[in-house]
Amino acid sequence: MLPKWHVLFGFIFSFVIFIYFDLTLASFSIIFLSSVLIDVDHYLYYVYRKKDLSLSKSFDWFVRLDEQFSLMPREKRKKFWYAFCFFHSLEVILLFVFIGAFLKIYFLFFVSIGFLSHILLDAAQMIHRGDNPFIVLSVSYKLFEMKTKKNFERNVK
Repeated sequence: MLPKWHVLFGFIFSFVIFIYFDLTLASFSIIFLSSVLIDVDHYLYYVYRKKDLSLSKSFDWFVRLDEQFSLMPREKRKKFWYAFCFFHSLEVILLFVFIGAFLKIYFLFFVSIGFLSHILLDAAQMIHRGDNPFIVLSVSYKLFEMKTKKNFERNVK
């Protein structure tokens, strides 16, 4: 999903949570920012794979990657994986919740809420286009895919 949609839906989601639970402006801001900034893992992955620090090239590369991947027939897409994005996982969210509870770092609860809203949107997009939503819900599943499928990104310039 493009960042503009994560900004829009992240703001709406954060605002609803802010109003419904009578949160502080700081809590609203943390939820909203984390719902968008979770995508830093896309950038870090690009930097690792391409050895390039350009944010705009990273964005363009991921847009091309996703467009090309989406254009393949669904059955063919099942043979590939692309882009290991660590923060896009329920495991990381649970880790943040446990660390937040254990160390009483309540900031991490709000980050977890923002992350969760983001990956649920990504999962909805995956379901809509007929792909497996576990790709964006679980880092464990992504690691499994990396061992059993081909890396699609090697085909993208």
